[in-house]
Amino acid sequence: MFRERHPEGVVVEAEIPLKSEPGPAAAATPIETDSKPSSPSLLPILRQASKELELEIESSRAELAQLLTQEPGAMPPAAVDDVCAASASAAPTLRVLTLNVHGWHVDGLNDAWAAPPGLIALLRRADPDVIALQEATRNRVPPLAHALGNYHWLFQRNTCLLSKHELIATTPGHTAGCGRKQKGRSPSHKEMKGGCHTRHCVGRLAGPDGIQVEVVCVHLDHQHEPRRLAEVAKLSRYLAENGSAAPTARRVWTGDFNALTRSDYSDGVWAEIADSRARNAWEPPMSELTHAIARAPTKKAPLGLGMLDARDAAPPEQRFGPLGTSRFDTRIDYVFVSPALAPAVASCEHVVAIPNVSDHNAVMVTFDLSQLVTSMVTSPGAEYG
Repeated sequence: MFRERHPEGVVVEAEIPLKSEPGPAAAATPIETDSKPSSPSLLPILRQASKELELEIESSRAELAQLLTQEPGAMPPAAVDDVCAASASAAPTLRVLTLNVHGWHVDGLNDAWAAPPGLIALLRRADPDVIALQEATRNRVPPLAHALGNYHWLFQRNTCLLSKHELIATTPGHTAGCGRKQKGRSPSHKEMKGGCHTRHCVGRLAGPDGIQVEVVCVHLDHQHEPRRLAEVAKLSRYLAENGSAAPTARRVWTGDFNALTRSDYSDGVWAEIADSRARNAWEPPMSELTHAIARAPTKKAPLGLGMLDARDAAPPEQRFGPLGTSRFDTRIDYVFVSPALAPAVASCEHVVAIPNVSDHNAVMVTFDLSQLVTSMVTSPGAEYG
């Protein structure tokens, strides 16, 4: 008898029967057919088929026993096969998920090197190909990558990217790895001091059909809109000047932008947000940053990324989950996509993570890459605005 108590408090019991010895009750029963008995030449084939079926049953019993006795949050043995080398070849889709993990605090783990089980469960259910995390300290990233099936990962300034596909850092200053193992050395203090101080992580991956996608994970200032505008301007310029490869036209900027979008709210709700912030001595609601990300750069307004909000790009019937992504029920976490990638946006879902996993909800966008031309498209560095 195997007995397992799961994190949800449910006790699972299963009895794994042992292989029984053949006896009178187990004697072979003649097969009734309308035809004559099988020719003796078929008996070896039937015996072999019976043996193969018996082996399959025993294998299934062993797998069930392992599942019932493994530690909570552990990866099933078959699933831990290196997804490092695996690619999502079944369908040309790419799922990108972003989540501020609140410094891992919600799970309340005392072990500083453990991967939070609540986060692991959420990510397994969502099954994203690329994960962008903010407030993610370096110590828990390798165990998380391992628990998910040995994802590739990049880390910088408490932001990280994890991916089923191999990731290549396109700017200096990243720590890289796969599963629990780090690849290469960590950046020096001098290298980190000289880079862009906007909290970010940026990597390029080759998705299904070899389509190149660049993903930028960001975490912007939570207090002042002018500071957020300056951070995006600096990061945009830094990526254009320091990228190790020509920027691809297929780009994603995602993360915790700590910024609002005016069109998300009615006049009445916008006024309520303003009143609440005034009572708490916080900045009034603004949406200049999200407007700057969406507009094209001009001489009068040079900061412009010309990107689209993936929630707006998704078909209305394919937008799921609550609008709010913060504990204040406002939307501050986004997935922005370049025009070259926008036609592939198939759905956008706000995945509930509040309050059990984080103080933010996750945002996951599914891309149907069959909508895109498979050849890599490049553009000059000015593309970054």
